[in-house]
Amino acid sequence: METIRILSPNQIKTVEKEAVDSYFLTEEILMESAALSVYNIIVERFKGFSVIIYCGPGNNGGDGLALGRILSNNGYKVYIDIIDSSKYNGASKRNFQAAEKLGLLENKIDIKGDKTLIVDAIFGVGLNRVIADDIQGIISSINSLQNPVISLDIPSGINGFNGKIMGEQCINSDITVTFIAPKIGLYLFPGANFCGEIIIESLSLPPALFNKLSAPRVNKPIKIKPRKTDIHKSSYGKVINISGSENYFGAPYFVSKAALLSGCGYSMLSSPPSIKEAISSIAPELVYINESDIIDSVKSSSCTVFGPGLGVNYRSKSLLKKIIKIETKNLIIDGDGLTILADSMKRIKNIQSSLILTPHPKEMSRLLGKTLDEVENSRIESALELSTISNAIVVLKGVYSVITTPQKDVYINTESSNSLATAGSGDILCGIIAGLCGYTDPLSAVKSAVYIHGKVGQYAKEQIGDFGVTANSLLSFIPEVINSHLDTNL
Repeated sequence: METIRILSPNQIKTVEKEAVDSYFLTEEILMESAALSVYNIIVERFKGFSVIIYCGPGNNGGDGLALGRILSNNGYKVYIDIIDSSKYNGASKRNFQAAEKLGLLENKIDIKGDKTLIVDAIFGVGLNRVIADDIQGIISSINSLQNPVISLDIPSGINGFNGKIMGEQCINSDITVTFIAPKIGLYLFPGANFCGEIIIESLSLPPALFNKLSAPRVNKPIKIKPRKTDIHKSSYGKVINISGSENYFGAPYFVSKAALLSGCGYSMLSSPPSIKEAISSIAPELVYINESDIIDSVKSSSCTVFGPGLGVNYRSKSLLKKIIKIETKNLIIDGDGLTILADSMKRIKNIQSSLILTPHPKEMSRLLGKTLDEVENSRIESALELSTISNAIVVLKGVYSVITTPQKDVYINTESSNSLATAGSGDILCGIIAGLCGYTDPLSAVKSAVYIHGKVGQYAKEQIGDFGVTANSLLSFIPEVINSHLDTNL
């Protein structure tokens, strides 16, 4: 199946125009398909509810009008609140006339009813102006209620290009049903805070419409093969983890343990002696490497992890200088390793390994010499810039992590959870990447690891709740997620 692209509002317009011009679809067909897709969701999740639909002046309002007609014709009690009907034309105007004929603009519903669903069809993805005060008042009124809210395409008030809020506030949705393809503004903050569950309805358009578009893709994992019978521990790779310092003894444990739980056959750890004493009793399966054996271990490993909790000092700086000169299979630089690298970016051109960098936004700002705001306001561009400079696969971590390659591929991970906002979570991601590098190529390892990490967070939240998820508890869900994604046909 073709990977889903995440499009800008302009690209969506291009796709819609091409669908009409080249595939003989009509505006009515697209609008009806969108409305039917939302109708099916409402039937599944909101049976027996009354529905109030707020319809704005454009095609987003037209989608809402078509939805109201379909709901009413199938037994739902519907009231449509029209914000401005003067700008309706084409399919939107015909759906307005149908709604008017059915009396859907007259039969008001108690908005405070226990089983009243609100549908937001005020503004679509093309909003690029500040919202007028009267409409801002409607949005504020909707947000003050406890009713469930579904937004069509994007919550009204969010800029579909950049995720900015075009006024005092936007609709705070429980569900956003986005049509044709997901829009980039749904995954950029602050707008991403207000989208709720995002459901993508492709409307079954021809895949060829998307082939020529250069756009980020939704990150999806590779298909993981079940283990064969005739294997040994080296069949799934060796990881060496160079991490940890006197004050950071969690990082080496979480990285090395996550690598093992992700399938690598042999997990080596180089850390100060005090850390070995602290974690050897809880992780006896780890192999501890002396300082003098680090270089040989790096040469023989399928993946080297450098930096988590390592500290920034003469020893760690000297060690990185040596490691970047070694031609090894895969090198992941994370945490303090990125801080060391930022102090001398010219070294990055000397790295002989297949390089993977996993910065959070503050680390990215140091690597690129930008402010934190500049990075946060241009996450995709920043990640691409670092990939180009470093010739590395880059993971810019966040709620929706961005993955980029030197070939300018961009993937956005849409599977995530706020339960991952806990100390040690990034170390676990690093370990999962390292573990997967033992039995797949670097890009597949990164994409799959970021996806698995997000699903681990979701599983943990489902089992534990909003509070109480720690890095230790996240570890326990890694095998469950990976085993649930095995493809037994491979």
